[in-house]
Formats: sequence, structure tokens, C-alpha cells
Amino acid sequence: MRFLLSFALFLALLCSCAEPKIDAQIIEIARRDSVIMHVHDEVMPKIAKVLALRKRIQHKIDSVTSTNNLAHLQTVSYALTKADAAMMNWMRSYQIPAKSDTAIAYLKTQEIEINRISAAIYESIQLADSTLKTIAP
Repeated sequence: MRFLLSFALFLALLCSCAEPKIDAQIIEIARRDSVIMHVHDEVMPKIAKVLALRKRIQHKIDSVTSTNNLAHLQTVSYALTKADAAMMNWMRSYQIPAKSDTAIAYLKTQEIEINRISAAIYESIQLADSTLKTIAP
């Protein structure tokens, strides 16, 4: 009987110790996911601008006569396309794993990735805007 009582006490202590760790992991997962989604929600509306700029750049490509301008316009178009594709691919593949330890590691890499994609989107927009201002109609 004493063994059973000691074992029950041991299990109760074990469960009470494990619970805060699980709660902390769940909070960490939720926090990281929230940060990632904030970046996504901030930059996703910019995709409409990326697509509009790509269309304007394509019109320039179709009418340009200078070889230098053509090469630059193609580079800008590629940057816009690559930024758009990166966001679309990221959204398709973003899925938090069920296991807490795996989820935290996954979210760490996804935070880096969404920040990289965000930077690529903003940089491609800036490049396209400045290109459209400098290349004559």
C-alpha cells in the first residue's frame, strides 16, 4: 500500500512538472506563429502592387529599344516574379507540425523565411518604382 501511495505521489509530481513545460511550449508556438502571421499580413497586400508593377515593367519590355534598358527591365521583372512566387510557395507550405519541439524549430526557420520574403517584396517594389521613373516611356 505504501508503495502504491508513493508511486501515485511520484506520478502526481511528474505530471505537475511536465504541465508547465507543455504550457510554455504552447505559448511559445502561439507567439512565434503570431509574429509570423503579422509579417505575412503586413506584406501580403503588397503582392497586388508587385503584380501591377510587373505588368507595367512587361509593357516597357515590349516597347523598349535599348538593349541595356531591356536587360535591366528583365532583371526587375524577374525580381518581382521571384518575390511573388516566394510568397505563394511559402503560403502553400506553411503548416505547423503537431509535436511541440518540432513546431518551435519549424517556426524559428519560418520566421527567418517570411522576413526574407518580406524584404524581397519590398526591395523588388522599390527597384521597379525607381526603374519606371528612370526609363523613358
